[in-house]
Amino acid sequence: MDKERKKQLRGILFQHLDGITLCSTIATFFNKGITAFILENKTFSIQEILSKYECNAGYMNVSLRLLASQGWLKREIIQDGEDIKSLEGKKSPDGKGEIQIKKGIEVGHIFQLGKVYSEVMKANVLNEKGKSVDLFMGCYGIGISRLVAAAIEQNYDKKGINWNEYIAPFEVNIIAVDYEKDPLIAKASNELYKDLSDMGYEVLLDDRKDSYGIKIKDSELIGIPVNIIIGKSYKDKEEVELKYRDGRNSINHIDEIKTIFNHFK
Repeated sequence: MDKERKKQLRGILFQHLDGITLCSTIATFFNKGITAFILENKTFSIQEILSKYECNAGYMNVSLRLLASQGWLKREIIQDGEDIKSLEGKKSPDGKGEIQIKKGIEVGHIFQLGKVYSEVMKANVLNEKGKSVDLFMGCYGIGISRLVAAAIEQNYDKKGINWNEYIAPFEVNIIAVDYEKDPLIAKASNELYKDLSDMGYEVLLDDRKDSYGIKIKDSELIGIPVNIIIGKSYKDKEEVELKYRDGRNSINHIDEIKTIFNHFK
């Protein structure tokens, strides 16, 4: 560690390693392989810092816990060449249980801010003894884009996304076969589109010049829950196919389609 890094890191530790917060700079140093930190003119390893502060700071910043845990695992548990999955069943760092490897999806964060900002802003209240104390602050956030990714991660197959109907971008896709060539199919598709939209459904009308195969593959890829196919059977018998993303399908008269969807809405 060069002198400039020591000076910068020492300043960070003096200011923030009181159980309140941890600057992201420490994570940067750790990622560069620096695992010893300077505090009070002494050198401490990550686990020593954790031990020093954990007892008198129950709200120790999550980042510090994470770094300490990583450093401890790398030096004490994982042997050279081993994968982290090899930890399954071994004793936990605190010795009170066994390590379990689980798959998780991060969809939000919590930040334990402590008094860092309240002290600066002089945001204080009176406690039960009538004494003015700084607020202990925290915040949280849910990542909307992360929720989308999490939903897809848990609901897909080899064809593509399998959306839940409540978060699907469209609830119904009308696949009009030969829309541009057949006025009868175009008319029926447009009318059904309007009827379902008036019922409150979010409807997509696929009136592209592409073949049925391309249209159904695209619909399965983006995960629309229900497809209504209007093609040759409609011209012959006024029948359409209901094809669900989960594999179910049925043949119905086009008038029954409106009744079915009106019932479920």
